[in-house]
Amino acid sequence: MPVNVEMPDDLFARLQRHAVPLVDTSITVITRALDALEAANEEPVDEDEGQGSVRTFNPAAPPNIAHTTVRSARVAGEKLARSECYWNQILFATIVAAAKKGVSTVDIFELAKSNYVAGKKEGGGWYHLDPAGISIQGTSAPYAWRQTYSLASSLGIEVQVNFAWQDTEKAVHPNAAGSFYVEGDR
Repeated sequence: MPVNVEMPDDLFARLQRHAVPLVDTSITVITRALDALEAANEEPVDEDEGQGSVRTFNPAAPPNIAHTTVRSARVAGEKLARSECYWNQILFATIVAAAKKGVSTVDIFELAKSNYVAGKKEGGGWYHLDPAGISIQGTSAPYAWRQTYSLASSLGIEVQVNFAWQDTEKAVHPNAAGSFYVEGDR
């Protein structure tokens, strides 16, 4: 039997910050949050750890990764070149890995919820991914990671990312290092 719950405005605003616009409902965001909480593979932080330590975050419930720099990334067993260590490039590599597994373009974008077109389109934020036969529009770091995680976890694509927040007050954890790991098919 459905239960109606009154939610304070500030709590609803927090919920909206984790929603994918025009895709998520309150129920899907709450479900995703509960799934992440129950998965809880986040490592505890030792208060005595220095700034050189790396904290592994739950990839299903990531902290705000705006104002981060990707230090290294590996997708489907392949290390990305330093020049490709950006959140959008990790998403693009995951899409290419999905295409190499034989996943259809329609299925890829059903999971990723990305703006895409079949064929080649460049400029204006569009990037052509020749191995997948599509072009995709770039996006923000947090949204690129959400799409990457959705694809990787659903399709069994291993993804490992090491990153650090920049030295700015806008960053959630200035100067701290973090990592995500999504296990792939064995």
